[in-house]
Amino acid sequence: QKLKPAYQEVISDITSKMAEGMCHFLQNNVQDTKDYDLYCHYVAGIVGHGLTRIFASSGLEDEHLADDLEIANSMGLFLQKGNIIRDYFEDVLEDPPRLFWPKDIWGHFGTSIFDFRDRANEAHGRECLNAMICDALRHIPHCIQYLSSLKETTIFQFCAVPQVMTMATFTILYNNYETFHTKQKIRKGLTCKIMLTCDSLAPTLDMFSELLRQLEKALVPEDPSYELTLSHIKKAYLAIAKHRPDAGKLVARESFTRGLLSAFPALGGSILLLFADSITGYFHRADAGEE
Repeated sequence: QKLKPAYQEVISDITSKMAEGMCHFLQNNVQDTKDYDLYCHYVAGIVGHGLTRIFASSGLEDEHLADDLEIANSMGLFLQKGNIIRDYFEDVLEDPPRLFWPKDIWGHFGTSIFDFRDRANEAHGRECLNAMICDALRHIPHCIQYLSSLKETTIFQFCAVPQVMTMATFTILYNNYETFHTKQKIRKGLTCKIMLTCDSLAPTLDMFSELLRQLEKALVPEDPSYELTLSHIKKAYLAIAKHRPDAGKLVARESFTRGLLSAFPALGGSILLLFADSITGYFHRADAGEE
C-alpha cells in the first residue's frame, strides 16, 4: 500500500496478465515458435512491460520509454530463451518433464525432444542446440535499442547485466553437446567482470561486441543454421554500431562504478577495487585450473 498508485496499477495489471498466460500453458504445451515466443512473453516479456512502465512513470527515465513495449518484450524473450536453452538437462529430468523447445525447431533434427540426450545423436543434438541459439539472437537489436534509451545508472545496470550474461551463456552453449547432459555455466571471473563493467552504455556495448565476436569465431560453417546465425550476428553488430560508432575498437574504458570509486578514495574505492580485482583474478585462475 506504500507504493505509488501508478506502480500498484502496473503490478496488478502485469500479474493478472501473467496469471492468465500461465493458466493457458497449464492446459497447452509449447508446439511451435509462435507458442514459444508467447510462453516467454508471459514468463518474462510481461515483466519487461511492467518494469518499463514503472521506469517511465518514476521520472528517472524518459516518459516515452513505454511507448513501444515490443522492445521491452524482446529484452524478456532474450533472457528467458537463454534460460530455457541452458536448462534442457534439468527440464527433461523433471517428473513430468518441462518441455519448452518448439517442435518446428527441434523437429528438424529428431523425432523426439529426448533423442538429443542419446550420444548416438550427438551431431543432430549440436545442430538443434545451435538452431535454438540462432532463434534467440534475433532479439539482440531490440535489446541494444532498449539499453541505449536508459539514462539512470542503477536502472541501466539492473537491465544490462542479465542481458550480457545471457549473451555470454550463448558463447559457451553454442555447439556444446554437454548442454544435454550437464548444466553449463559461465565462469565466475567473467560474471565478476560483467558486474563491474556493465553499468554504462559504452563498456556494455564493447562487451557485447566482444562476446559476439567469440560466438562468430565459434560458428560451424557446415551447421544448417550457420547463414541465419551469421545474419543475426551482423544485425547485432549494426545495432551496436548505431549507438557506439567506434564499437569495432575495443578501447579500454573505466566503467562508471570503477571511475567513481577511483575518483573518491574516501569511499574506500581503492580498497574495494583491489578486493574486487583480487576476487576476479582468483576466479580466473580457478577457472583455468578447471580446464
